[in-house]
Amino acid sequence: MSYTKYLEYKTTFDDQDVSMKMKRWTRGAYMELAPLMIKARDVDNEIEGNLLAIELSDAMVKNLPDHIEDFKGPKDDDGNRVSLKEVIDDVYFLPLVNEIVNQMTVISYHPEIEGDGLKK
Repeated sequence: MSYTKYLEYKTTFDDQDVSMKMKRWTRGAYMELAPLMIKARDVDNEIEGNLLAIELSDAMVKNLPDHIEDFKGPKDDDGNRVSLKEVIDDVYFLPLVNEIVNQMTVISYHPEIEGDGLKK
């Protein structure tokens, strides 16, 4: 495998095709996310863990627009494609947003790095 700037990603949501080009997390985004990943990983309290997971998810979602291009979202009732901004802003699309964020994290690390690239 060699380095490519963007990776094509295709999935389905509400039985509709969704596609985009994903760019790996930038160093700036990673530096914002890494402390939250460390905190979330090391929490024993379920409530605190859930709150940190929400904070981490919010930080990831905030960084998505800078890392996604050529987004072709699901269609609305009128047959128009839903924009990435609408997908991010509407809680209805939370499962799709979570999938995108998870995939972004997977593609961001070199294959030789396991997990989130952070040592325990």
